[in-house]
Amino acid sequence: MQAEALTYIRSHGKILDVTKFCGKWYIIRTSLNFWQRRVNPSVTYTLMEPGARTKLLDIIHYGPAGKSPKQVVGVDTQDKTNPNLFQWRGRSGLSWLFGSEWLVLDHDDACQAWAVTYFSSTPVTQAGIDIYARQPNLSSAKLAEIQAQLQANQFLASYASVLFAPMHEAQ
Repeated sequence: MQAEALTYIRSHGKILDVTKFCGKWYIIRTSLNFWQRRVNPSVTYTLMEPGARTKLLDIIHYGPAGKSPKQVVGVDTQDKTNPNLFQWRGRSGLSWLFGSEWLVLDHDDACQAWAVTYFSSTPVTQAGIDIYARQPNLSSAKLAEIQAQLQANQFLASYASVLFAPMHEAQ
């Protein structure tokens, strides 16, 4: 994991409560090009094994409304020393060939409205950031505040400068 991303967490001082983080999140801003041609991206985290190394079932959904969504399934193992850091391993299709690290950079205190994640590269994706929200949108003021914080960080600014809004159809 990039040391700069870990430093960002330490400077914000927000420790993740994984039980509050579980549930469905919409990807409302992203630097990952994969989402440019896909609709309704979301991630659902479900607690599998609590403990010193908590495990989450991680299901990424996408696809047009009214059709069977496509999904990528993985398992996230929480780091022993940093509760914001996870090791992801794919469990569906060819994703089982890949693993990566990701972390929750920032979030609202109750993990009920928004979160920002950083993910490392894999052989098929570049490193980047996502902004999550519990609804397919977030107030423009809050979104601007989050993006300004990301832009102010030298390491994250390059990712923040290419964020775009993936398409979310009315559900």
